Amino acid sequence: MNVGLFLQEGRAYDENVSNPGTARGGKVNNRPSIEQPEPLGTSGQCSITMAVAPQSRAILDVESGSDTTGACQTAEDLATKLEPLLPPA
Repeated sequence: MNVGLFLQEGRAYDENVSNPGTARGGKVNNRPSIEQPEPLGTSGQCSITMAVAPQSRAILDVESGSDTTGACQTAEDLATKLEPLLPPA
């Protein structure tokens, strides 16, 4: 399993959604977010992008073999724990 957390200044959380057909909008602990199963078209990947400060975002990527559902569950669990550590939305 591989996990990455990236902070990206100057990009809104809802910009550059790679596959809008599978992306799901929502919230992580009340912070606006978008979950993207298989964001690069590869099984076993999941990405959650969360709003940070004006026009910035945090991207949490999880890669777990070929288990996309498991990768998304892990991403959701980690996002819930990491969200309070992020700068304000």
